Amino acid sequence: MRYVDQPHPSLRSAIGEAGAAIAQGREPPSSAFDIIRDLAAGALQSATVSGVPAILEFEGIDQIVGTIAWAALDLLRGDELSRLKQCPPDDCQWLFIDRTKNLSRRWCDMATCGNRAKKHAHRHGA
Repeated sequence: MRYVDQPHPSLRSAIGEAGAAIAQGREPPSSAFDIIRDLAAGALQSATVSGVPAILEFEGIDQIVGTIAWAALDLLRGDELSRLKQCPPDDCQWLFIDRTKNLSRRWCDMATCGNRAKKHAHRHGA
């Protein structure tokens, strides 16, 4: 089944659901994997493959959706999956890869979420 009515919201939601579950140590919903897989497979059907290593060239909307779906699959099967984290503020929740040596990164971006959290803690005496 190919999700073509609203590929961006479906893919974004699926990646968010799967990533949040993984970042929280839970099993991702299979429905999220199904959406990512189906969009990647649909994009691959019309893609041009060339070169060594292989380069995928997607057409139309798949230049965006296909590229993102395949990047999500690469992350889901890659070595950095254990470094996947989710930014804690309720108004953010972005996913990011913590590439620090000791896995100490807490926010998606120190300049925005990190500073807001530190200002909030300072104001409330924490």
